[in-house]
Amino acid sequence: MSNAINDAEEHEVKKEPLVDEKLPGEVSKKKILMYYGLTVGAVLLIVIIVLIIAIALDDPQSESKSNILKCKYYSNENKKVKLFNSNFKDSISLMKVDNKEKEVTSECDFEKGEHSLELTFKNPLKSVEKLFEGCEDLINVDFTEVETKDLENMKYLFNDCKNLVSVNFLDVEIPKVKYMEKMFSQCISLKSLDLDSLKTPEVENMSKMFSDCNSLSELKISNFDTSKVLTMNEMFKNCNQLQYLNLSNFDTSKVTDMSGMFSSLPLLTSINLESFDTSNLIDMSSMFSNDVSITSLDLKNFVTNKVTNMKGAFSNCKVLNYLDIRKFSSEKLESKEGIFTNIGEVGTIYYDSKLFEEVCFNDTYIDDWEKNDVNK
Repeated sequence: MSNAINDAEEHEVKKEPLVDEKLPGEVSKKKILMYYGLTVGAVLLIVIIVLIIAIALDDPQSESKSNILKCKYYSNENKKVKLFNSNFKDSISLMKVDNKEKEVTSECDFEKGEHSLELTFKNPLKSVEKLFEGCEDLINVDFTEVETKDLENMKYLFNDCKNLVSVNFLDVEIPKVKYMEKMFSQCISLKSLDLDSLKTPEVENMSKMFSDCNSLSELKISNFDTSKVLTMNEMFKNCNQLQYLNLSNFDTSKVTDMSGMFSSLPLLTSINLESFDTSNLIDMSSMFSNDVSITSLDLKNFVTNKVTNMKGAFSNCKVLNYLDIRKFSSEKLESKEGIFTNIGEVGTIYYDSKLFEEVCFNDTYIDDWEKNDVNK
């Protein structure tokens, strides 16, 4: 009997497993946890890689430019040619003329024909004021490799460059520039100018920026940010070949001076200024004077309650026959002589007699016009 019991116990002992048996559910849970850990690890790795790439792209050193300014000149005879303003001589570390290294000098003896110039600047420039002013043999400038992110002043940059025909500002960034007055003034050979890639968020002064560019027929400035500009006087004056201007993106809410802004544009037949905000405008004297081809001006959104000078605003617009100035105010006008002198013989004008005194019409040739008082 006891032998039988012992055999039974031995039999039961043999059935006991040597290792713990795992249920199928426990195995599945461990697999899930393993897969989850791998997935989270992979996601974290991807995030880290993306961050590394983003930091690299944002690194100023990764975007650094060579700081080389490339130019071309054309000399019509053997002579000494002005290359740049001598005030910049100490800012230049290397100068190459026709691909040959030369001692840095602001003038160079050129034989008749075309010549190239490369200027490598020691440091990012803060000002290029008058850099090429009066360089009459300069024909082409490429700014694309110049470090311009610290640039604040571009006024008179190409002033009086009489033979300049092209400028390349493609993808050039000028986030700190404040001054652009007379930047291209008197560039009389410049026929087209594409500045669409230039954004100008801090610019305050654009006076005479393109004045006297009397060959300029195509001007692209649709991406200009003018939200901080205070003065635009004579900005396009005497652009004799200009027939069209797209200023639909112009923010003029802070502009105080538009005197002569569109003066003497003989080929301009119309202009859309519906987006203009003139709430802070003070001076609009001669704003459209001598625009001898313009036939209509819709200025119904122009508010002039701060304007003190309107002298000759539309004088010599000889074929003008439609004018809407229904929000014009003469409340603060000090200079109102000849506002409409020598405009078209007949036409239609809309105004508000409660805002704009009829005395402003007294010394003009507007007697035969149909005057529509929107207040009546």
